[in-house]
Amino acid sequence: MVSSVMSSTFNELLREICVALNFSFDIVSEVKEFGRWNPEKNIWTGAIAELYAGRADISLAGFSITNDRLNVVDFMLPHVITKNYLFIRKPELFAVEWSSHFLTFNYSVWIAMFGVIIAATILLVFLKIRNGTDRKISHLLIDNLLEIWGIFCQQGLADFTQIFSLRIAYFSIFLLIIVFWAGYSAALISFLTSINHVLPFNSLEGFVADGTYQLVVARGTAYYDKFANSKDPFAEKVMKLMLKEENLPITEFEAFERVCKNRKLALYTSDKFNSIGNLKIPCNVVPIETGHLNSFAMILSKHNPFTDLINFQLQKFIDNDEGEKTRN
Repeated sequence: MVSSVMSSTFNELLREICVALNFSFDIVSEVKEFGRWNPEKNIWTGAIAELYAGRADISLAGFSITNDRLNVVDFMLPHVITKNYLFIRKPELFAVEWSSHFLTFNYSVWIAMFGVIIAATILLVFLKIRNGTDRKISHLLIDNLLEIWGIFCQQGLADFTQIFSLRIAYFSIFLLIIVFWAGYSAALISFLTSINHVLPFNSLEGFVADGTYQLVVARGTAYYDKFANSKDPFAEKVMKLMLKEENLPITEFEAFERVCKNRKLALYTSDKFNSIGNLKIPCNVVPIETGHLNSFAMILSKHNPFTDLINFQLQKFIDNDEGEKTRN
């Protein structure tokens, strides 16, 4: 029996096992789903149902290893371990907040700049006192601070002094501010024109807390059972966002097509095994880590007499493959 989704990794493993053990397989049926336990009808579906009913001996595809499946089928040694991700359509718009205008420089630069403004204010007070001004120091501080702030905001002086030392001080301040704003303008343009995608959430918990997205998985897979058959309160919250089982897509490709058409839809699946990299997804998607791991292996009928023999050959193949990688 062969599943409609075949991984090249498992095909290669199967060919090696057939050559080593000198036997072949007859394809007796093809099904679209991997299979899951239906608690309402008390039956298994998909490929697992074929093995459970005795109509087939082995399924030539990679199945997620779960406790429920271990009760009805035998698993070969797991050969693929992947991470599970949420995939959403990549946001095309990026948000520019008011705080973005201050992010061009780090805090130390801003602190240094305002420190220069205060120091320049005090310096001007000192120079004006030395040149015989009769104004109070408090008034000088306020006047000079407003003058420096006006220069900082690229405003001119109402009355430019004739005292040489003050002219040098003002000229130096003007020059410093020009250099500062030139650097700021260049950094701001670079920062605002860079693509900063704002994701609505960055974890499975954030997905549930957001509550504006719906969840989709491939029908008849362990991804659905992971939440549907769990009594965990968090899993129940996830199921509230899950599409109805009859509305779930059959394949990951169909699921990705739906994600591309619906910006408020997220796909829960693995990152490697389902050949995501080989699928021509019609849009750009963003993977969001969930913290879940998944182990995949081919399955045989329960208490199959060839399980140990196949696992022995499979272990040899894995060891040889790792040895080749080490030598390379």
